[in-house]
Amino acid sequence: MFIALCRSDAVQTKVMKSKYSSAAGTAYVTYENCIVPKKNLIGTENKGFQIIMSNFNHERWMITVVCIARARICTEEGAETSSGSIWIEKETFKWSMQRKVFGKPLVEQPVIREKLAQMFAGVETCTQMLYDITYNMIGMGSGGAEVGARIALLKYQTTRMNHMVADNAVQVLGGRGVTQTGMGRVVEVFSRMYKIPAVYGGSEEIMADLAVRTAIKGYPKQARL
Repeated sequence: MFIALCRSDAVQTKVMKSKYSSAAGTAYVTYENCIVPKKNLIGTENKGFQIIMSNFNHERWMITVVCIARARICTEEGAETSSGSIWIEKETFKWSMQRKVFGKPLVEQPVIREKLAQMFAGVETCTQMLYDITYNMIGMGSGGAEVGARIALLKYQTTRMNHMVADNAVQVLGGRGVTQTGMGRVVEVFSRMYKIPAVYGGSEEIMADLAVRTAIKGYPKQARL
């Protein structure tokens, strides 16, 4: 049953603090002898689960958009190259260019360039997956198992990318990457918050499993090498 409830003596809420955001309204809800009027029923009785599930594709798509955008708070500037414009990790790239180590910019260290390349490739890959899926959603709609599986795989890939970007960014910035003020504050916030989308809207493990199970269902039973 999907119902709309108003807070009363029978419905109590207690704020649950999290590192996400107090604006999210995360709370522990208790019902004590709660009677729900029929006028508060939303939709059809015992169909609340279907209503929640119908929203998941939209929600997961939105989560990936936000995740990529946050990675681009560390990736919001374009650097012109001979082949066009490539999005770069703003905080980390700028720091590696200006930070001098033994008289040379940090970016002259091959290990730093490798970390930057991982970040660039990760963000660009997820961005292109997002563009492709969004294009298909416009033409095919947001429902259906195939679209749902692709969105799930995108969410899994994006949250894994966020983990890598956060880890590499902190390693490149060093001490500045763990300070809440100053030049590394954007990276510090990102590294502290990036894990949350890997849990809500369906955990990484569930997303990966959903994508593979969908592929299994569509695989011809008699197919052999």
